Amino acid sequence: MKTQHPNYPHPVLSPLTDDYEDSSFIVTVEERASGSRRTIDFGVSYSLVSFGLQHMVQHGTATVAVQLISSKTCMRRVEFFQPHETAKTISVRKSDIRDRLEFRGMIIASTPDDSFQWGEHNPDYFEEPFSINRGDILAIETGTVFDFEPVEEKKSASSIMIVKSSSDHDSLYLNTDKDRLELCLPIIAYDHYQELRNEEGAREYLIASVVYPAIVEAIHAIQNDQSDELEDKRWCKSIVLQTQNKGLSLSDEALTLADRLLGNITRTSLESLKQVIESLGRE
Repeated sequence: MKTQHPNYPHPVLSPLTDDYEDSSFIVTVEERASGSRRTIDFGVSYSLVSFGLQHMVQHGTATVAVQLISSKTCMRRVEFFQPHETAKTISVRKSDIRDRLEFRGMIIASTPDDSFQWGEHNPDYFEEPFSINRGDILAIETGTVFDFEPVEEKKSASSIMIVKSSSDHDSLYLNTDKDRLELCLPIIAYDHYQELRNEEGAREYLIASVVYPAIVEAIHAIQNDQSDELEDKRWCKSIVLQTQNKGLSLSDEALTLADRLLGNITRTSLESLKQVIESLGRE
């Protein structure tokens, strides 16, 4: 007897389900330098491995879309790809973003179909054709999240850095090639980071354990930049300016300089941790 898949009335291509066999839908999002001070540009592209869904997209019976969400500004927006388009640039106003911006790719049915069935559908779940309506989701991916200003108290340093999850790295990784620093965390570490952000007393610890080593690495990059390739990047200009404003020098040890730029974060994070431990002991 064939079993009915418990989550959807029709097959949905997703990394979280096995509705499709030997198929995938992946959306990639990268921040790009913008020609405007009021917007941020993102390069968005997708790859689709599914004969049936690819056929539908190319013939206009399904559409690839990307939903943009910034919950704190209540911004909700959907961008659509043309049938033969697999990459595009999306501009977002900076005023529409606060702390977090999420991209989530999906494939949506454009026309009704009473005989929706493709060979890559998992035969253990789907034996008969399905009826789908316009607007039904046919594929969805896990999404990409960009964090802006991850710790509000330390905007001077953290506002030049995006903290994001990455499945390509199994440890902390810093990308200095963009206008903002991109700090990539393994998925599990990123999930812990998100949970701890809202915990009282954890912010200084997050700065010390996540932001601090990234700023040290960024300072090393500036100090070793013999060709001046970094001087026009926003993050580099900000570190140089903050160093000057605090009466410090880029020739100082990177470890010491980063600590001072972050307000003596080593001492303040340890003090904060000590207070948390003491409060737990009193309970």
